[in-house]
Formats: sequence, C-alpha cells, structure tokens
Amino acid sequence: MKNKQLIECVPNISEGNDLEKIQEIAHVVKSVKGVQLLNIDSGNAANRTVFTFVGEPENVVEAAFLLIKKASELIDMSIQKGTHPRFGATDVCPLIPIANISMEETVKYAHKLGEKVGKELGISGYFYEFASIEEQKKNLASIRSGEYEGLQEKIKKNNWQLDFGPKKYNEQIRKSGITAIGARNFLIAYNLNLNSTSVKLANQIASKIRESGSLVTHENGETVRIPGKLKAVKAIGWFLEDFGIAQVSCNLTNFQLNSMHQVFDEATKIGDEIGVKITGSELIGLMPLQAMIAAADFFLTLENRSTSIAEDEKIKIAIEKLGLNDIKPFHPKERIIEYAMNNVQTEIEIIPFENQYSKDFYELNAEWLRNYFYIEPYDEQVLSHPKEYILDKGGFIFLAKYQNEIVGVVSIINQKDFFELSKMAVKPNFRGQKIGEMLVKYCLDFGKNQGWESITLYSNRKLIPAITLYEKIGFKEVPLETNAHYNRADIKMIFEIDSFYTKL
Repeated sequence: MKNKQLIECVPNISEGNDLEKIQEIAHVVKSVKGVQLLNIDSGNAANRTVFTFVGEPENVVEAAFLLIKKASELIDMSIQKGTHPRFGATDVCPLIPIANISMEETVKYAHKLGEKVGKELGISGYFYEFASIEEQKKNLASIRSGEYEGLQEKIKKNNWQLDFGPKKYNEQIRKSGITAIGARNFLIAYNLNLNSTSVKLANQIASKIRESGSLVTHENGETVRIPGKLKAVKAIGWFLEDFGIAQVSCNLTNFQLNSMHQVFDEATKIGDEIGVKITGSELIGLMPLQAMIAAADFFLTLENRSTSIAEDEKIKIAIEKLGLNDIKPFHPKERIIEYAMNNVQTEIEIIPFENQYSKDFYELNAEWLRNYFYIEPYDEQVLSHPKEYILDKGGFIFLAKYQNEIVGVVSIINQKDFFELSKMAVKPNFRGQKIGEMLVKYCLDFGKNQGWESITLYSNRKLIPAITLYEKIGFKEVPLETNAHYNRADIKMIFEIDSFYTKL
C-alpha cells in the first residue's frame, strides 16, 4: 500500500450560499469508494465553494466527473452572481499529483476526465496548466478572461476554440457555462486582510507583489510592464463583503519558491509605504505541512529565536504571525493536508451530555435548523430545556468531541411508545468527515445494548444526503402519521434493531 498512487482534486463550483446544493454535491463525491473528502470551503460574497478530495487516480476521476455532473444540474450560470471570476458551474477542476505519480501521468487523467465530461455530459471546456494542448491556454486567467458573460463571442475565435465537448455555443453552455480541467502543482490559495475597505489599495499591493506586476504608461505614451517582486505569485484586490474589508487574493503556484510568509512579509512592507495595514490572512482550502513549518522558521529566525522546537509549537507560531485566525478560526487538523488525511474520525470521542454543554447543544441544532428550515416552537422548547424535555423523560443526548471542541450532537427522545432519533447536527467545518454516521451508529449500538426493538426518526425528503445515509445504515421508510410533531417532516423511518443485529 506504500506505493499507492494518490492525486488530489480541488474543484471550484460557482455556488457558495445554498448549503443544500453544496451538501448534495459533496454527497456524490463521498459516494465514490476510495475517495476521501478532506475539506469544503465556501465564500458567500465570492459565491464559490472549493472542495478538496484525494484518492487513487481512477476513483478521483470518477468523483470529479460526478461532481461536474451534479453541479451542472444544480447551478444556473445565467443567473449566477459573485465577486470571484468565473465561467462555469464547475469553474475549474485541477488534478494534483500527491504520491507515487508523475505530472505526465496526472495529465493523462486530466485529459481522460475532460473527454468523459465532453462526451457523456455534453459539457465543454479547456485544458489548462500542464494539461494544456496549446500554450496560450496554459494560464487560467487568460482562459477565463471575459468570464461567463463573454463566452458566446470568445469561443467563436479561432484561437479560443474549445478543447472538449461541443464546440459551438448551445443551451448547455448557456445553462452551466464551461469548465477548465487541468493538471498542476500544489497551489496555495491565500488572502491578505487589510484594515481598509479600499479595493484600490488592495490592487496596489497586488500589482507590486505578483509576478506579472503592472502596466505603466509613460508620458510619451509608451506602455511598459513593471514586474512584481515575487515569482510564482498571482494576486488581485477585491472587497470581501462577508467581513466588510478589502483583501489581496493570492494564488501561490509554487510555494517552495514563494510561500505565505514571503507574501505576508512583502505585502506588509508595501502596506506600510502606502498607509494600510495587513491585519491577518486567510487560507482557502488546504496547505502542505511544509508551508507552515517554513513560515514558523522564517519568523523565528527574524526574531533570533531557535528553530529547534516541537512541530505543534511551530504551527501555533505560524498561525499567530500570519494572523490566520483574523476573520475566522483556523483549525490546523482540518487545513494542513497531512493532518486532514489522517482521518479525523480516529480522534472523535462520543460522550454523554452534561449541563456544561447546553450551549453547544442549542447552537449546533439551531444553526442546522436555520440553514435548512426554521426553528419550530417544539424545537425551541427542546433545545432550550434538554434536561426537562429529553433526559428527565428517559431520553439520552450524546456529543461528538474533537480535542476540546464539541463538533456534533444527537439525541434519543423517549416518546413513550417508541424511541426517536432526533436533534442531530454537525458543525459546518466538520461536515464531510462522517461524524453524523458515527453518531447514528453509536445510538443504534446503544439501543441494542438497552434491549430496544427499534429506533424511529422523522426527516424531510429534500435532505437527500441524510436520507441516503439512513437508508445505507438500514432505516426503512414507513407511513407517516398525519399528526407528526414536526411540521417539516414528510418522511418517517424505522430501524428494526432486533432483526438487523440478528442478521449480522
């Protein structure tokens, strides 16, 4: 198994707000055996979600194909809006060699994916980076220039004919746009936060740090390009509406040449010159451990401190110095690829409810209900008084604990005539790690040990990933009574404990 080939896929879809659509797309990735979904990173203002998954090449190609298919069904580009440049429902879909595979082999898989997408889905697109078949199509920014709105005219030009799928503008392109499929080295998507709302200042910093620099027109009318300071860095300035700040959004295409600490340091110096502060930074997706260690060593050396310290201490220093917690929490176990690949489930502890976790119980469930439905009166009573409505009536509450953080919750409510599996929720940034499945199975094992005959649940058919999970575990649909205590419920399911465990 040591020589198993691994590639990473980091597709970006043009949807960052509709959690139901995002989860539905994530579900098709998780349905492919041998593929591990490591991260889902959504941005509301950018209206964009970045998925990160790894596995053996054939499995990753299948998962990417299913993702592109599902995204094209759920996202209508003719009405899509967002601050991030885009031209397709699945905007970009790069494959990255991770272990025991060359770039040349990875390119072959990118071409295989593109051909499959074009032939079987009728979705068109370009190959880019190492997978490009023409030099001018190598650079993603060049391919995407004009964005979705310019596609109809762009693909008519001889030098911009599509590489796969139908070559002429059609209804499919109008609906789902086109997709860029590529093979590239590991890229770090990294944003710098300014203490300003000025996109002009953000662009000023971007033009000075990015490799391409900026165009300057002299008094004589001659236009020349002034190169930027950092090789293998792409950057633009934009306004991050979610947090009301301007950012310098960067892609580090060769982090071994210029990584986060060089970008942060250089941008800070330029910011000081033009009167704006870099308050911190933000990682999009995942990064290699090596990049964090290099950042820590850089800052330790600047302060004449020893670099011979423990790895976890270096991680803390890198997070602090780069300000990675500036606008939202940074969890290294989720964001460093080597850590994320060590399945988080192995560190999950299932514990019984205690009063100190009342706030976690309420907030986890309330967040889920607000995103998918609304909090009904019955929900408010149960969530606000779990001891009175669940525990004192013979029910149980279990929590999923990761390190010192409560990341998931589930309840078993004693409804007198039956036990109901209810009030299950997982923190958004821990979804995709099968924590919900762990909680459900824990409850079933608990019920078996208690000698129960069955466990019942109520749900809604629009929650496709949840319903699929319940069916996979062994829940069967039964008729729904007309007076169910949840207005949102349109499906009732039962798990027959005795018959299931007898078969095992």
